Amino acid sequence: MKTIPTTIDGRQVVLYDCEQPASPLIVLIASSQIAPAVLKVCARLDPIAFHLLVFDDLHWDEDLSPWPHEPVVQRDDHFTGDAPRFLQIVQNAVSWAKRTLQADTPVIVAGYSMGGLFALYAAYMSRMCEGVVCASGSVWYPGFYEFATTHSMKGQPKAIYLSLGDKESRTSNPYLRQTGTIMEKLARFYKALHIPCVLEWNPGNHFVDADLRLAKGIVWTLQQLSIR
Repeated sequence: MKTIPTTIDGRQVVLYDCEQPASPLIVLIASSQIAPAVLKVCARLDPIAFHLLVFDDLHWDEDLSPWPHEPVVQRDDHFTGDAPRFLQIVQNAVSWAKRTLQADTPVIVAGYSMGGLFALYAAYMSRMCEGVVCASGSVWYPGFYEFATTHSMKGQPKAIYLSLGDKESRTSNPYLRQTGTIMEKLARFYKALHIPCVLEWNPGNHFVDADLRLAKGIVWTLQQLSIR
């Protein structure tokens, strides 16, 4: 893969070009440092060709929170609700990537933790998502389940992958301990909409095997889209 860096709306972006223009574009909403590991694990699981778009300077709490909320996990949480603004940056970056690749390639948004929450949110607020990967996603975010089940997606994805560690809900935090229940409810909800959806349980807590969890979601979603 060759890497193509650029700046979009003041944000540093890197496109990993697999040099097969029509291949799908994975928008990775996670730490940019994890990208090489995700690519390596994906290749091991199933060598499906795809491009990868990565943001070098994510503002985690600010960019990925759909609306403002007081701290939930830690005292220094800074949930400013800037996801709508960041989504526009993502869409601009996707447009740039498609121009660079000279292909109107299908887009899958894949995120981890708050990035997984954002991936689902993006499906409601834009038409760019043909697939969604919400790996260990922060679906506990106050108000998100109600939002997800009372709003329509602008463009119905062809596949939604949900996953969670089997120890992630074992906490005294009243928000975080609901995560598993909310994931199960969302999986049932999306299946009722006839969207191919799976909820995969992984061993461990929130901080284990992020690269593997993302890669499994990406590969499953590509397979559902029958992309080879």
